[in-house]
Amino acid sequence: YGTQQPYGAQQPYGAQQGYGGRAAPSYGPQQPQQQYTHVPVRPDRERRTPIAAWVAVGAGVVLLAVGIWWFVTQVLGGGDDPGTVPGATPTVTVSPTQSPTDGTPPAEPTPEPTPEPTEAPTVAAEEEFEALRASVLEGANATQCVDVAADSDGLVRLAGMARELGAPQIESANSAAREVLTTLQGRCNASWAIRVAESAETSSPEITALTERDWVVATRPHPGEAPHQVLDFESPSGNIVCNLSGGSARCTIYQYDFTPGGDCSPGSAATLLVDETGARFECSTQAVGGGPGLSYGGTSYDGRYYCTSQEDGMHCFDSLSGAGFQVARATGVTFEPTLGFEDNG
Repeated sequence: YGTQQPYGAQQPYGAQQGYGGRAAPSYGPQQPQQQYTHVPVRPDRERRTPIAAWVAVGAGVVLLAVGIWWFVTQVLGGGDDPGTVPGATPTVTVSPTQSPTDGTPPAEPTPEPTPEPTEAPTVAAEEEFEALRASVLEGANATQCVDVAADSDGLVRLAGMARELGAPQIESANSAAREVLTTLQGRCNASWAIRVAESAETSSPEITALTERDWVVATRPHPGEAPHQVLDFESPSGNIVCNLSGGSARCTIYQYDFTPGGDCSPGSAATLLVDETGARFECSTQAVGGGPGLSYGGTSYDGRYYCTSQEDGMHCFDSLSGAGFQVARATGVTFEPTLGFEDNG
């Protein structure tokens, strides 16, 4: 169809010829074709990371640190409330009055253990008591009547053990105490046995034999069937005046031919005294005169002490210990307490 252009040598758009060599119609002025050129982006204009992203990252780091601290201190460190370990089976706690969620009956509360009744005294304790009882009785038979506390100590220990063991042992201790006091009375004297009983009775109220005196036997009982109970009296001659009280007997003599002892001065009125501790000269105090005369053969008493008027002088004694004195113009002597084991050799 006419002269052709080589392939690839096409004419610009709008300058093409129509069919038959005719020029292609023109539809107005043609706009030049826009061409795009790559312009490199400057570094200072690269896209920046938003601030919110940094805040989120910081919060995540904080939460992670808190989580690690909680796991270490609570789970691994055994805190008061370890919480739930991931992957562990949760434990359901059921109170005694609350039914479990699975419908099983509530667990019965564990009953408190019932205290066992007090056991009867053991054989060992009873044997120990009997051994002590025998030891106390043996000690009474060997006393030298010089230490009241030592003689009463065994009774106190025996009473204390009996108190712990009960009624049978208390009764046994009471009978032992009576036997001990009777032995002391025979080996020493009644006054010594009473002093031992008085030393032990305060701490041993269960032992009634310590407070009773039905076992007491006078070492030197007063003579006569019906003595007088006159507290102030004098000898028939009036040279001796005497006073009696519940705790002593005292006589003062004005004219005498002997040398007085103690704190008395020769030539001055001399006074003799007998009490629980024994008989002695004691001139710091004198007997008070003014009482009636006690005829020869007459006796006056007060409690455990008595005086008998005789032709050879005034005789005054402690009926329980046997201690006393005799005073007259020609003599003034004292008597030590009577000790049974010495009298028996």
